Amino acid sequence: MSLAYLDLGSNIEPRASLRRALELLQADFQVKRCSAVFETAPVGITDQPAFWNMAVEIETELLPDELQLKLRAIEDQMGRDRSGPKYGPRNIDIDLILHHEYAHPQLESQAFVLVPMCGLCPEHLHPRLGQPLAELLARLDYRRADIRELGPL
Repeated sequence: MSLAYLDLGSNIEPRASLRRALELLQADFQVKRCSAVFETAPVGITDQPAFWNMAVEIETELLPDELQLKLRAIEDQMGRDRSGPKYGPRNIDIDLILHHEYAHPQLESQAFVLVPMCGLCPEHLHPRLGQPLAELLARLDYRRADIRELGPL
């Protein structure tokens, strides 16, 4: 078993959607810890509701590719509509952020992911860059006003 870190995001009924996603994750994995929930400004398409994002630490035996397929299946089970624009509204988005040597390709550039991740594991080293997540966040140019901690789910 190894640890994997996920980012959950939603801007369509976000409280209910994040809770349902956690229930489905708990059916297949041991959920170890969850960050607080953060309200974040939408990226790309700004004329939509704010997103709720949170980081989740799970234990899994799956390899990164297998885990990504399972996460997509959970999104599909929740009725995720993939027909709209890439950065459009969604009821759920579950991204694999860190697992073994895998790091999400945009991890170091996305404050809406780094802020919740730093709530769980600020000293965790980025596998490609070899730097703690907290250092990556400190160097990131983002508006802190665009990210607001809401507390636990």
